Amino acid sequence: MTGAPATYDALCTRLEHVQLLAFDVDDTLIDTFQTSFRRTDSAGKQLGYDPLAMADFQRVYGNIPFPECVTHWYDGVDPANFVDTYARMRDAHPYTAFVDGPKLASTVRKAGFQLAVLTNTPSHRLVPKLDLIGLCGADAPDYCYGRADLPEPKPSGAAFDPLLRASGLTADRVMYVGDAPSDYAAATAAGVGFVGVASGPHPSGTDSQMTMPGITDILNLLSQGPFASCHR
Repeated sequence: MTGAPATYDALCTRLEHVQLLAFDVDDTLIDTFQTSFRRTDSAGKQLGYDPLAMADFQRVYGNIPFPECVTHWYDGVDPANFVDTYARMRDAHPYTAFVDGPKLASTVRKAGFQLAVLTNTPSHRLVPKLDLIGLCGADAPDYCYGRADLPEPKPSGAAFDPLLRASGLTADRVMYVGDAPSDYAAATAAGVGFVGVASGPHPSGTDSQMTMPGITDILNLLSQGPFASCHR
């Protein structure tokens, strides 16, 4: 992702009227891309295939359904068998969280914002990911949306409709944090503000005017507060 590095003053200006911070999950809060590559490569090797090139993986991963991706990476593969083998790699290659969930929730709320999660991740996979991060119990988001909860997935701006409706906020009162071009496109289409993070596989994939290296950098700025006095 491209964009100007954020400073406290720049972020404060951008958040002047914002009341809710919403976050993507994959490659924003969790290292999904690299973990999925390691699982895929390990599954391929176990099934007797040559090592998978990162460039080949990145070309299709996340753009089409995973079983279809597999047919692009490996000749003559049985997608169903591969997916089963891939699933068995989860213990060997677990997801890694980029952030401590309780810290995220506490920092966002102390800065005076509501907290939301909005992702294309299938809803049945979202809860385990939030549990891994620690966004559960008292630290659970105020609003949480997985793929099944969205009328259309990102990059459609309609992905934000349920959040805006439930929160009662207008789009200019919401800021979205994500790593991918689809995140930026959806936020822009919905009229929602956007701050990018460069923790995913798209280091130059958007025209976001503000980009941070990762989620912890945003939390460090938020902790400098008081944002409550600058965002109302």
